[in-house]
Amino acid sequence: MTESSFASATLAEPLHEKNEHPRRLRWTLGLAAVGVYVALSGVPAVLAALQLSTLDPENKQAALGIIAALGALTGVISTPIWGSISDRTRSRFGRRSPIVVTGSVIVVVALAIMGTASSVVALGIGACLLQLGFSAVQAPLAATIPDRVPPAARGVASSILGFGIMLGALIGQTLGASLAPVSVPLAYAAGGLFYLVTMAVFLHVNREESSLDHVHEPIRWSVFVRSLWVNPKKYPDFAWAFWGRGLMFLGYGAVNTYGFYILEDYLGFTQKQALATIPMMALCSFAGIAVSIVISGWLSDRVGRRKPFVVASSLIAGASAIIPILSPTLTGILAYCVVSGVGYGCYLAVDNALISQVLPSSGSAAKDMGVAGIGSGSAEVLAPALAAAIVVGFGSYPPLFVIAIVVSLLGAACTIPIRGVR
Repeated sequence: MTESSFASATLAEPLHEKNEHPRRLRWTLGLAAVGVYVALSGVPAVLAALQLSTLDPENKQAALGIIAALGALTGVISTPIWGSISDRTRSRFGRRSPIVVTGSVIVVVALAIMGTASSVVALGIGACLLQLGFSAVQAPLAATIPDRVPPAARGVASSILGFGIMLGALIGQTLGASLAPVSVPLAYAAGGLFYLVTMAVFLHVNREESSLDHVHEPIRWSVFVRSLWVNPKKYPDFAWAFWGRGLMFLGYGAVNTYGFYILEDYLGFTQKQALATIPMMALCSFAGIAVSIVISGWLSDRVGRRKPFVVASSLIAGASAIIPILSPTLTGILAYCVVSGVGYGCYLAVDNALISQVLPSSGSAAKDMGVAGIGSGSAEVLAPALAAAIVVGFGSYPPLFVIAIVVSLLGAACTIPIRGVR
């Protein structure tokens, strides 16, 4: 993406090599991330759990785990496919924009289905469609940094993107918790409208140039499937980054998927109290993230190093999970949110920059970023299933926090062997 495009340069000549890197691209990318995560993780994260408390109160934990896992699996499968389609799209509107528009239509339909769901099955179908649409939007957006931003400036760009993600989650959770008592469909509709406005701004400001004159590369599905395998011996740095990202998201997602139920079942809150507390948790997370994400991205660019920040972020995120074990109180949960936010914010600020510097090929950035996303996507599939198994199996939440600690430490360990990035 560039001043006028998501990716208007040819595959052989990325735009950042022409030194065209407008600031408005970075800021509108952050705005787009806000809208995406209001629609994806903010509103449904609160509302889906609330709906399941009514639709299937006896099996709500297991139902949430299954729905979240199926949705994440949809994302894992579809993200690299959308990325490959985006890389090969030839239209007068460019390579990325048509895919973003397609994904946006699917997102809006999915939110409508979830908002009016009268059964667990309908809610699950909506969640899978939401992930399908999000994947179509995510793949082109993820390609923005390797497409358009020079390596020396990717820390700041990644920080803005990460800041937008977490601001979107904060707004979405606050919006969902505030409007749910009035009307669940209204809350979903508000999230969808917010998303459409922010994405429309992004597409308008960064209107893409035609890609009709680019070399046409038809999709050969047998070749595409083989391309999803990145040889770890040939590209060890990419492999280590892939596994590190997956473990980080596994630890973070295992706990945060069940935030609403942790308040109800671990702290003993009523549903009304839990809804009132969700925005407080989101705000505390955002406060930790906001501080670390701004400092980490800028400092990472300044010192020219990525690995120490990624390792530190994984260690901090893991350590934060000790807090609710020692203090199963509102204060403990809010402290956890702040500290985990610091770790996660640092990670969001730098990890995208690190990944973008170890991609196997600069000519298929969207597809390769989609493959990298399989690491986090697979974790999002496993996290709710693992969390559900632990909570149901042990009948308590402390073992869930222990698992988060262990996998976060393993994620930090995976970053250390990377050699191509300091």
